Amino acid sequence: MTKDTVSKKRIRLQPHDREKQILDAAIEFYSEVGMRGTTRELATRLGVTQGLIYRYFPDKDALINRVYEAVFVERWAADWEQNLKNRNEPLRRRLVKFYFNYARVIHTKEWVRIFLLSGFEQNLIQNKYRVLLEKRLMPTLILEIRNSFNLPKQDKKINEKEIELITSLQAMIFHLGVRKWIYRIPVPPDTEEQISIYVDMFLFGLKQLYKNKGVIEPI
Repeated sequence: MTKDTVSKKRIRLQPHDREKQILDAAIEFYSEVGMRGTTRELATRLGVTQGLIYRYFPDKDALINRVYEAVFVERWAADWEQNLKNRNEPLRRRLVKFYFNYARVIHTKEWVRIFLLSGFEQNLIQNKYRVLLEKRLMPTLILEIRNSFNLPKQDKKINEKEIELITSLQAMIFHLGVRKWIYRIPVPPDTEEQISIYVDMFLFGLKQLYKNKGVIEPI
């Protein structure tokens, strides 16, 4: 064993730095092997004891919950909903800007792979993220869509077909990340242009859905 190796082994990280080191490694680890990966395997990869991981995260569920918060919740920009509500801009432009910024967050290796692998293994990450979307995104989108299409104000019941169209738009944009990080096939070089196409398809679908309600098509 060299002197340098011994010196590295003696390095002690501050608690905050050690916790971040474990979390960053866990994000990379679970994005590669899925949620079935064990904390023992993670410890081996880190070169630490399993007990050290449990000093910062009481159990595997606590670690996975922290991974979810770091990858899916903390990367949700605080101004996204507010920008969607900016009626000084046409709805189409607001949607393109939102989904372009949203895509920059979700089109990463860890986001795409953790989301998909957790679904294959029936982990709760996908369910938690669905709740987040239903709470933070869906109400804002539906309100702004209906206002832009001049739907009657008294029509407040959420239409399941509206939800399906929004879900389909989300899925098309997410699939660009799947192509990159799962299938390893090329994606369109101009992401904003591709998202604009998806948004136009979405708005056309809404127009067909609302055509019998006497609505005015948005600009």
